[in-house]
Amino acid sequence: MKEDQIRNLQVLLQRLDIVRDKITARNDGKEKFNIFTCLMDSSEEVNLHSRFISSLLDPQGNHGLGFAPINIILKTLNSSFQYNQETIEVIPSFSNWSEYKEIDILLIDRKTNYAIIIENKINACDSNHADEGQLERYYRRIIEEDKIPQENVEVYYLTIDGHEPSEESVSTSSRYKDLPDIVRCITYGNEITQWLQQCMQIACDKPYLRETIAQYINLIKEMANDTEIEDRLEILKIISKNDDTLASAKLLFDNYKHIQWHTIFNLFNDFYSELEERGYTIVSKVENSMIDDIVHGGPKKRQQDPKFSVKNKDGLEITIGCDYNDWFFFGLYSKENKSLDKIKIKELLQSYQNYDSDFYIDKNWIFTRYFDVPENYDVYIWDFNHNGTFRIIKPDTRKETIKRYLDYMENFLYKEMNILQFEK
Repeated sequence: MKEDQIRNLQVLLQRLDIVRDKITARNDGKEKFNIFTCLMDSSEEVNLHSRFISSLLDPQGNHGLGFAPINIILKTLNSSFQYNQETIEVIPSFSNWSEYKEIDILLIDRKTNYAIIIENKINACDSNHADEGQLERYYRRIIEEDKIPQENVEVYYLTIDGHEPSEESVSTSSRYKDLPDIVRCITYGNEITQWLQQCMQIACDKPYLRETIAQYINLIKEMANDTEIEDRLEILKIISKNDDTLASAKLLFDNYKHIQWHTIFNLFNDFYSELEERGYTIVSKVENSMIDDIVHGGPKKRQQDPKFSVKNKDGLEITIGCDYNDWFFFGLYSKENKSLDKIKIKELLQSYQNYDSDFYIDKNWIFTRYFDVPENYDVYIWDFNHNGTFRIIKPDTRKETIKRYLDYMENFLYKEMNILQFEK
């Protein structure tokens, strides 16, 4: 890179630093109280997001808006769903918070024979079975058990970033070959926010409801890391100030993918180095072609989990990787750890309060578990918009993140679990 390019880029970043400080100061002065985050975790899918959305959709709810929220969301989604006011069901409902057949949000009318399935994903990955994917399962149950014609069932996959469901979720059984094309991806920041804003407008005479919806929209903005329009315009103004700032911004845009690639490459190399310093032997590494697919391959090539394996001095083989639908995890393959008593390990893990959500076990895995670290150290290598991921561009932060991960893993395996006690 030429000296004048470096100098111009430094000037641009300095100006953006000033804007960032102004935005931070402005945000510090804003009211931060939010009833939703006071009561529970902002990423709580079932008890917060699905419950609030379904309660607002439920015409029998005490919001007093009747069928208007349903009509608005159908228009927002350009849905073909048809219902009768006497027979439509919204599940979960205001009077019964239980899910129906494990479906997050369901609109169903057995008189008109129409249904809408909404699968809500905040941080969780798809719950696929060996013989049937998650969305396949829901789709089949509504068609076969509730007798809704296949052509009248709509499926929506609701996320923060608009990512697609896993390939396994829609095609494991291959029973419904059109399902991958039927599923429509929607986001909180787009369709749900549009719907909520229109609900706010018709709730003009209901101040408590209007303020509640406003707080929920603010929560969505926080989750999506959305900036105010004046912030974006100020950044745009700086970038377009002159030819030099414009060229510097283009230089960043042109190289952003390369920055991602080298950051992921360095992350895994730093993992290997730290593990070797701790006495492990590297068994396998993540291939560069896998990093290519993560950065350049698009959704269709992002179905495999990049992972590598190491052995400790006792011969225990540990696998570390990043789940396509979630965060970094560690675990033990059954085949590579035949000396361990898998049944006794499972019995121990089942004693954990959150066994079903914290551990994954199947014929191939003795178990896997996600690293439990502070949120700003959570890394999801497919999404550099996530703060924890973006921060690992900085070498010191990357190494600190790895140290926290490995400290957590070793504490769980060797102290909390005492894995060597399960040698046969």
